[in-house]
Parts: sequence; C-alpha cells; structure tokens
Amino acid sequence: MQYAQTQISQVMCQYVPGHSFSYERLSGGGNNVLWKVLFDGLPQFVIKDYGSDGSERLAREWAFLRKLAGNKISNVPVPIW
Repeated sequence: MQYAQTQISQVMCQYVPGHSFSYERLSGGGNNVLWKVLFDGLPQFVIKDYGSDGSERLAREWAFLRKLAGNKISNVPVPIW
C-alpha cells in the first residue's frame, strides 16, 4: 500500500509536531514513490514508499545507509523511520 497524502500529513505531524510543512511528489523512483517534505527552518525530509511488497528492498537500503554512517561517510540520508 502506498502512502496517500493524508497519511504523509499524519506521519509528519507525529514526528515534527507544531510545524507547518509542505510536500510534493518527486519524479523517478522506478520501484518506489518519493515525497519531499519541506519545513521552515528545519532539515528536509524524504518519504520513500516501496509499497506492500518492498520490505526486502527497504531492509537492504536501510542496512546500506547504516553501514555508510558507521564508516563515517558524510552527506548521506539519515533513516529515521
């Protein structure tokens, strides 16, 4: 199941309460849907939705990002949820 815009709003209100935000769907993502979330004065967020069959792809990407961070590689996305 892919995220609907109302679900994006619910997730962002939960993780960054009290801030107004905007979001837009990004192009690309052959096997996923990307949403860019913008806040005033806060870092940008990207929601990457692999759909209901994407748990293995997500696990591999998450492990790769953690490995990069563990090796002190800078300027890579930080997974939060």
